[in-house]
Amino acid sequence: MRLTVPNCVVVSGVLAMVLGLASAANAGRENHADPARIGPYAVGHMNLDITNTVAGDRSVAVAIWYPVDPEDIGPSTPQAVYPIDPTVYQAPSMTSADWEKIGYDRAYENPRPSHDGPFPLVVYSMGLGCDTWMYLYIGTRLASHGYVVAIEEGAADYQIPWAGGEYLGPEFLIETYMHRTSDVSFVISDLLKRNTTRGERLRGAIDRDRIAVGGHSYGGAAAFALAGGDDDVCDDYYDSSYNGDGWPFPDNLCVPILPDRRIKVLFGNDAVTQLLRFHELARISVPTLNLGESWDDMGSMEPGSETMMARAHAAIDHSVRAEIVKMWHVGFMNLCDGLPIMVRYGVLAESDLTAWQSSFCDPDISTQDIRQVVTTYLVAFLNVHLRGVMEDNKVLTPGYALHYPGPQVEFFRSEHCPVTLPDRSYYSARPYQVGDVCLAEPKDPADYFLP
Repeated sequence: MRLTVPNCVVVSGVLAMVLGLASAANAGRENHADPARIGPYAVGHMNLDITNTVAGDRSVAVAIWYPVDPEDIGPSTPQAVYPIDPTVYQAPSMTSADWEKIGYDRAYENPRPSHDGPFPLVVYSMGLGCDTWMYLYIGTRLASHGYVVAIEEGAADYQIPWAGGEYLGPEFLIETYMHRTSDVSFVISDLLKRNTTRGERLRGAIDRDRIAVGGHSYGGAAAFALAGGDDDVCDDYYDSSYNGDGWPFPDNLCVPILPDRRIKVLFGNDAVTQLLRFHELARISVPTLNLGESWDDMGSMEPGSETMMARAHAAIDHSVRAEIVKMWHVGFMNLCDGLPIMVRYGVLAESDLTAWQSSFCDPDISTQDIRQVVTTYLVAFLNVHLRGVMEDNKVLTPGYALHYPGPQVEFFRSEHCPVTLPDRSYYSARPYQVGDVCLAEPKDPADYFLP
């Protein structure tokens, strides 16, 4: 620094040093936050209404949470607004304050994204017939750790135009399955386009090379199908319900789902993987986290589906599996905490509140504990595989699960456990674990797929 050099070089050198220090500080803010706590960023939020122009011009509501520099938040920054039903324009909206009162993370409406970007993108597909606000705890917490999180809600759930809107059973599920996979891919494309469009709020905020996809329940089915592909979306229903005979589907319905190669990381919350054959699951080559109910809990609520988590884990080489004991399917949503808020906004009658709570809410685990354990594992997994924060690998171990201070978690790194297979071939039967016990079962049992 004592050398005699032109002023412009000195200024450039000082500026470079300052920028270097800033980058180091930003890297520290991004990479070293405890995955079990709120991250270092403030959280912005925005709502988008996207039209899927490649498949039926369907309307797709998207709620987006994203990182914001804390110094950009002031007393006048508006709080986030969460429509109770984003597909119904006259429906009332909740605010971040409604949720902060019961312990949820704070978010603000439409502030400027952090200068630390671009950030990894996480696209999340919700459960069947749900609304985007039902997963706001995932959006806010992941955004605070430096992720742009888009939770999509397709307006086509429960709609089968070719059947006149009538519920026909599995036919409706197949149609929705096709909708979801198309919508998730289209949302990725739309957000990447906004990322390079002048005047867009998210311009420059997304790293197109770091994209994760996840989902709950049927949304998880779409995520897993997009990661590895589905050779024929109707094949499992044929075998399980109609003995291989065709159904009166439109000609364009029973087609393959092609994998979306932009997806670098996959995760599911009780993902409905019964829609995929074992060999289709085995094609998934990206790091995968399967987070769901335990074997016993799954079987007690949905007899016959006990192996859902273990089967997918056995198929996918680069996967880990975490099961939450005493968990229930609806617990992955923040619906139960939202029911009293819906009553206050007049969307749900107070006289119906008890019935809803008894149907969908389980007192065995607190909603606060659920939010904590789900987001801890999601943040750690995404940090390892999208940021390279290898120190968070400590969360992805059986030892961490054993000493986890909240709900009991059973964690599995590998399903390739020592078990006697019927014909000594891993490829005709699959091993799976129940606690410390290894068992074996045919990979594609005839009665396994959803009827």
